[in-house]
Amino acid sequence: MEKAVPSTKRQDETKVPISSGRTVCVAQDRGEGTVTIVGPGGEIELMVRITAQGPVLSFGGDSITIETKADLGLRCKRFALEAEQEIRLHSKGDFRQVVEGEASLRVKKDLEISAQAVVVKGRLGEVAIEANDDLVLNGERVLLNCPTEEETQRRLQAVSSLEELLAVPFFHHHSPRRLPKSKPVPESFDPDEH
Repeated sequence: MEKAVPSTKRQDETKVPISSGRTVCVAQDRGEGTVTIVGPGGEIELMVRITAQGPVLSFGGDSITIETKADLGLRCKRFALEAEQEIRLHSKGDFRQVVEGEASLRVKKDLEISAQAVVVKGRLGEVAIEANDDLVLNGERVLLNCPTEEETQRRLQAVSSLEELLAVPFFHHHSPRRLPKSKPVPESFDPDEH
């Protein structure tokens, strides 16, 4: 942990003892203000530097917790988060991501996506799947170009020309049908399960 080292460059410095043997040091040097909380052993626990670009916070503790009973918001131009071992996000409710530009996910090792139901949709372009080895599709039924009855009826109701009518899929009455979306099924969920 970083130790507090006296500096001869600081023009004005005020020290205020507080509880637990800690000391608050307020210093002013060449237009830059610094507020430092120094621990009983002389280690810097918190330093706030007021620079021309804005405040800079430096924590010296091994663990930091930010807790609030309501909302916590962060707003900035760029947001960078880096961890040496692990990043874990856990929501006990819903989790939503909105990206107004492009998105890229690169994983050095394996990637696993697990949910009760998964939908992958390309709204205006293609959906491409590429594998270096085998491409495996396992399911009770594997259907291609097979919309549900609800989707077919919705497209028929929106038909306004012969061209649109011919574009609606036609199915023989013996052909398979996609099942409608099922409701979520209660199940035990372990966020740490792999």
